Amino acid sequence: MRSAVQTSFSCSILVSSLLTAASASAQQPDLMVESIDAPLVGVEEDVVELSWTIVNQGDADSSGEWFDTIYLSDDSAVGADTFIAAFARPQDLATGQTYTQTKTIQIPSGVFGERFFIVETDSSDAIFESDEANNFGIASVPTDVEGLFPDLVVEILNQPVIGLSGEIPSGDLVFRVTNVGGADAVRVGGHRIRTQIHLSDDDQVGNDVNLTVRDSFSDLAPGEFYEDTVPTS
Repeated sequence: MRSAVQTSFSCSILVSSLLTAASASAQQPDLMVESIDAPLVGVEEDVVELSWTIVNQGDADSSGEWFDTIYLSDDSAVGADTFIAAFARPQDLATGQTYTQTKTIQIPSGVFGERFFIVETDSSDAIFESDEANNFGIASVPTDVEGLFPDLVVEILNQPVIGLSGEIPSGDLVFRVTNVGGADAVRVGGHRIRTQIHLSDDDQVGNDVNLTVRDSFSDLAPGEFYEDTVPTS
């Protein structure tokens, strides 16, 4: 009888220990972007001030090293966004506690138009959290970034068929020049937009034969284009 009582007491302590351990392991931090204060306007290659607040909404304190990473997006969704910078967290966060970071952010070259700031806290997954899917925050309003530079891109619409040396090619060369930049491509002092046509024996630029030049006397606003046809006969 004495032995049976001892066995029952031992089992009771074992079950109690297991329940206590399970309860402790269920308590985890949960970092989330509470708010983002983004500027309404910006300029390509210039700096803006960005503020964001992180909250620990979990039931355990968050300690250790983690980073808040900043992105710029051309829409209000996460994915295929432009990395801007990463900043170390300024402090640990007890449960229910917040911190706010305010940083000077440089807008990179080639980024213009309506852009959304995105903040990802614990971007390197350094903290084991109860919910790892809520670490992103997206600014509620876009930042209108003014572009500074034009960017002319050439697209070949029709390429003539080249025959043997001395033969006349079949078909004309048709190409389009588009300004994909954020500023007007303006001809200064009566200059023209000049496109040089080359013939190459490979798909690389260099050591090519200069065939002709084509000039345009029109300015190109962002998104505008012109097309030209080069006769081959």
